[in-house]
Amino acid sequence: MELAESELARQRADCKAKFLKLRQSNASPIDLGRFFDRLLADGVWATQGTLAEGIGESPIKVSRCLKLIRVPHQIARVFGARGVSRRTATFLTKITAHIGEQKLLENASRVGVRNDLTVREILSALQTGNVSGEREADRKNVRLIGMPNEEYLRLYLPNTTKLSKHEIGRLEAKLELAMQMLSSLR
Repeated sequence: MELAESELARQRADCKAKFLKLRQSNASPIDLGRFFDRLLADGVWATQGTLAEGIGESPIKVSRCLKLIRVPHQIARVFGARGVSRRTATFLTKITAHIGEQKLLENASRVGVRNDLTVREILSALQTGNVSGEREADRKNVRLIGMPNEEYLRLYLPNTTKLSKHEIGRLEAKLELAMQMLSSLR
């Protein structure tokens, strides 16, 4: 019995060291979620709470990371290259509670992979099963979006993969000039 307890203590110490390395390497929340899930599945810790206490992480962070990996693949693939953030996973949980998991899976199948839509539009399409007809992005080549409670703008450009570093630098300089011009008008 003592041997099993000492083996478990050694295994937990190894897992805590691995966690600290993951955290130092700025591992993604999904990678952390996979790590936490493996620890729970292997029985190193029995619950999320004891896992969080054992590795020195907050129970909320452990729960959020685990939530990310529990998004079904059929739904995660709709977001394309972007993947699913913690915030998006939270919205998906709310949508699932509202329309049910089966309906959400059906809608995800109908919507398909959509790198062309914003996260908000994808969430709306997953909830309703329909992609809105004409989008603002289809009417404009460039979009600037100000997010509530954020002190910056998001710039959406089509075909950014075709831009060279030099062209991006020129674009930044022109945007800086435009911002200076705007602030001189105030």
